[in-house]
Amino acid sequence: MINKKLLFSVKESIPYIQKNVLYQWIRLICNVCSTACLCLIIAKHRNILCIGIIFICLILRYIVNQKAIEMSYLSSHIVKETLRSRLYKKLSKIGIEYTNKWSTAEIVQLSSEGIEQLETYFANYIPQFFYSLIAPITLFIIISFMNFKAALVLLVCVPLIPMRQLGSYFHIARNGMAASDKLFAILEKEIEEKQNVKLDSYSISAHNLHFGYTDKEVLQGIHFKAFKEMIGFVGESGKSTIVSLLMGTIFEL
Repeated sequence: MINKKLLFSVKESIPYIQKNVLYQWIRLICNVCSTACLCLIIAKHRNILCIGIIFICLILRYIVNQKAIEMSYLSSHIVKETLRSRLYKKLSKIGIEYTNKWSTAEIVQLSSEGIEQLETYFANYIPQFFYSLIAPITLFIIISFMNFKAALVLLVCVPLIPMRQLGSYFHIARNGMAASDKLFAILEKEIEEKQNVKLDSYSISAHNLHFGYTDKEVLQGIHFKAFKEMIGFVGESGKSTIVSLLMGTIFEL
């Protein structure tokens, strides 16, 4: 299962994913070549050329395996960095109003653990998904030159091998995709354009201010007047409520 919206949301990661799949494909070719040479050695009992090819394949297989790991890291790293940056910029534009729809704890969880879960999706799940499609076709083409019927059997059975590994990534990747839905809900939230007005002098005052949540009254007859200076509110409760009322972020009165 591929989430196209999530995949193309960070296009910078796609080249790394493509290289990851390519390196895995080269590793497969090395395995095929080394296996074929080993069969020739067993059949002919001795072949120096085949031994050399096996040695080269083992070295090349190690190199491409390390490169595939590197591409996995780079793709997941750029995804996490990009999405966290977008989330931060969006929240900066939304301002304190984000608390009307999402709790601060939910935002913190999403920006940390939620985005971290996308690492498995981009680093392992997507490359393994495309490799699971390419590997059976590659083996079918190679083996069809030797035995077409055997190639057909392998075309049916071989996908089960990479698909098993793909399944191990699926559940973790699914959590990442669930987190991405919440992330996109924030990133795609429409923001009302606000006009900045510069005032030389102003004052804010409240007289006999009452406010409560459901049956609990938080503000009871508050009086204050503030000019262009810093003031402080002191008390056990109601401080955040006063600020929210002044900023107009509490709409349901």
